[in-house]
Amino acid sequence: MTTLAQGKRPQLSLDELQQFKWLLGGMLTLLGVWTVFYMDLGGWILMAVTTFAAAATVVWPVLPARVPTLVHTLAFPAIVLFFVGDLWLTTEVLPAMVRLDILLLLYRSITYRQRRDDLQVIVLGLFLIVVAGVLTVSLMFAVQILAYTGCALGFLLAITLNEAAIGGQGGPPAGPAQPGVPPIWAAHADWPQLF
Repeated sequence: MTTLAQGKRPQLSLDELQQFKWLLGGMLTLLGVWTVFYMDLGGWILMAVTTFAAAATVVWPVLPARVPTLVHTLAFPAIVLFFVGDLWLTTEVLPAMVRLDILLLLYRSITYRQRRDDLQVIVLGLFLIVVAGVLTVSLMFAVQILAYTGCALGFLLAITLNEAAIGGQGGPPAGPAQPGVPPIWAAHADWPQLF
């Protein structure tokens, strides 16, 4: 019995699990947004901005706490207006939907996510992956979809484990307790220690 206890791997704490979930969400965002490379539908500027924002918030998870509350208030109307304006100016549905998807991923990458938001990241990225798969026959795309699938499965596992841990402890949600203050897991994020 003692050999079993000695051979047991250390478990992730709740904070480490939320950090891991944040990391996988950022990776899924990047993998989904990078499918723009395979599509000739535009959205290069949005891809670059989303890549920068997602990478920055993964490296420094305290950054979303610094986003003003006015941005969160105006995000939905601004995204809808952008989509309607894009659709009206280009009169092409698919490119406008791809840019809308990228904008939604951008917003999800600069805000702390709850379970529902994490699942939205998977679906939004999957939409971009499917569209790119239909429009391309690139061999690199096959590598990217395999990476996305593996990351998405790990992300779903992390979401499930995180919810079970929070539900079991009756702990606080993954987001900040009050605006402008990062959650404890983000304030104590140490990526080398997590790895």
